[in-house]
Amino acid sequence: MGVISKIREKSGIAVGIIAVGLILFILGDDIFRNFATGGTSENKVIGKINGRSIKLKEFKEAEQRLLVAYGATGSLTDEQSKQVRDQVWNTFIQDEVLMPEFNKVGLGVSKAELTQMMQGDSMYMDAEMRQMGTDPQTKKFDKAALAQQLSGMQKNAPARWEFTKTSLVKKRLNAKYNSLIAQTTYITKAETKREYESQNTKTDLKFVFVPFTSIADSTLKVTDDELKSHIAKFKDRYKAQETRTVEYVKFPLSPTKEDSMAFIGELRELAKNFALSKEDSSFAARETEVAGNYAFRTVKDIPDGIFQEGKPLLKGGIYGPFLSGKNYMIVKVTDTKEDSAAFVRARHILFKAGASPAEKADARKRAQEVLDKIKGGEDFAKMAKIYGTDGTANDGGDLKWFGKGMMVKPFENISFSSPVGAPQLVETDFGVHIIEVTRPVTKTQYKLATIERPLMAGTNTETAVYNKALMFQDAIKKGSNIKAEIAKNPTLIAAVAKQLNSTATDLNEIKGAREVVKWSYKDETKVGEVAGDIFKINEANMYLVAVLTGKSAKDEADIEYFREQATSEVRKEMKKAKIMAKLGDGKGTLDEIAKKYGENITVQSIADATLGGYGIGSTGFNPASVGKSFSMKKGDRSSVFGDDSGVFIMEVTEKKPAAEIADYSQYKKQLFDKVLNITKNNSYPALIDLYKIEDLRGKTF
Repeated sequence: MGVISKIREKSGIAVGIIAVGLILFILGDDIFRNFATGGTSENKVIGKINGRSIKLKEFKEAEQRLLVAYGATGSLTDEQSKQVRDQVWNTFIQDEVLMPEFNKVGLGVSKAELTQMMQGDSMYMDAEMRQMGTDPQTKKFDKAALAQQLSGMQKNAPARWEFTKTSLVKKRLNAKYNSLIAQTTYITKAETKREYESQNTKTDLKFVFVPFTSIADSTLKVTDDELKSHIAKFKDRYKAQETRTVEYVKFPLSPTKEDSMAFIGELRELAKNFALSKEDSSFAARETEVAGNYAFRTVKDIPDGIFQEGKPLLKGGIYGPFLSGKNYMIVKVTDTKEDSAAFVRARHILFKAGASPAEKADARKRAQEVLDKIKGGEDFAKMAKIYGTDGTANDGGDLKWFGKGMMVKPFENISFSSPVGAPQLVETDFGVHIIEVTRPVTKTQYKLATIERPLMAGTNTETAVYNKALMFQDAIKKGSNIKAEIAKNPTLIAAVAKQLNSTATDLNEIKGAREVVKWSYKDETKVGEVAGDIFKINEANMYLVAVLTGKSAKDEADIEYFREQATSEVRKEMKKAKIMAKLGDGKGTLDEIAKKYGENITVQSIADATLGGYGIGSTGFNPASVGKSFSMKKGDRSSVFGDDSGVFIMEVTEKKPAAEIADYSQYKKQLFDKVLNITKNNSYPALIDLYKIEDLRGKTF
């Protein structure tokens, strides 16, 4: 069982390995096209696990089996594609790394266990299976309904049935293995006693402290040669991951005034045709960019834009276009029906009150004064923004639609019994409210056909933006630099995406930029090279011009990769040397030393410092100072030494050993939980090292 020793080497004790659970994707009919990589060799190696090469053809076949198991109903985004590939990759790790470990210790899952996981008693049933048998409306589990679903899956979707069983078996094996390894965790009496003493041995200290922040970074120049020397000295600390750094300039595809006018004209014509259509749902599905919910809805679930027109919602009525989120919407009411659930819409202004009668009376007085203003002609929404004290104030006090049981009783009673537009006072546990019903009580539900379209840049605008990006690209290809070109056009925006890993899909806040990352990882792409393509980022609605400005190789002590970290460490060493030189031999009393040093030095005393801390007093993270203080005896004085955030000289003024106790169980439990948590965070990386897993997918997909 070699993995145990390897994990112990990494983290002390071994525990949880990755869990491979069930997945239920909703995938696209054209999904296989999403996975195909044009011109890529089927024999290309996209990963290595324990010396075995995983080739593209094998990986695609595994993807295909997964997709066949779960069917296809829609297309995938880049992020969804990544999630699917990650699932397939984890399956390879499961088979190549974990299954051999399970076999070594003789783990298995019997047919009886699998049956219990799928449809057994509550304490054995898998959570995914329980979810399958839970009614989404009532939230109640129905064992008979689950059995019916599984029977249908076995009969009508055999690929999914087999995949589900296999996934459950692997999940169970993971749980057993994790539990088995966790049982190897053991805390000795000596370890327990040491934990107790570290928490309860107390030390009183007097010390001088000079923080590194007392010397400004700007006064210290760090050269590349110094960085290289530092990185070489601590090379085990500076092992980079393979990354790329890309500088890019954004060219947003913002609609012009002409685009907006043309778009509104299109929407009006569309609304006219929508009104005349006899096939509402199919017309909407054909013309929309966002899948609609063609079902009956309560007023609570209807877009606000419909009600802003101030018209009753009538069967056959067309409403819009209006802005809903980022899209413009046109809605047709195709049917209505009455239901038992009633809803009302209101707005309010809350005057919070204390518990005493005097505080409540004051709140009522203030509310009455504002109510009188509203009745005198002041705008309710304006008053709500001025006087409102809850989260609705910025929305003019609007509470949207709400049903019975959603508000406290006094508020509900007034809301469901008052006429529209008649503001009045009501007192609740929250305070005093001015409440006004803005829409009458209704039990009507509406079936809506909806069309949603975003306002996009027109063809002429897009062509103009593309040509602008092309001219910019041409200029920097001919030797100009991004900074100089932006100076000519300050409306442009440049940014740098640092340390991109091979599977990244985004550039900073820009989503859907996978093609840029793939270009940066091509073997032939050189540092300083301008991308030959103008990248169109559909999710961000822009064009990008990109330049590869940095590369780092795995485990390479790369100066650019670690520049910020290494510069900070070198500066610390410089500051430490300056401060220690000024402190000299540290002789004399601490007060004399502080007086001689001058500014930016403090003399502090603390009582009851413990070994469990990470610093001395208010000095910040300084673990070496803690260790040194506990290695000293009463009356000892340290030499001048540097730690993480400054330079110290310490004196131990009192030592208070931990008292002997009979029961250490509390400390044993604390230490056990601590070690177990460390193991959970480090066991999987230990397996990656042990089996030498190399994920090369980012250079293909």
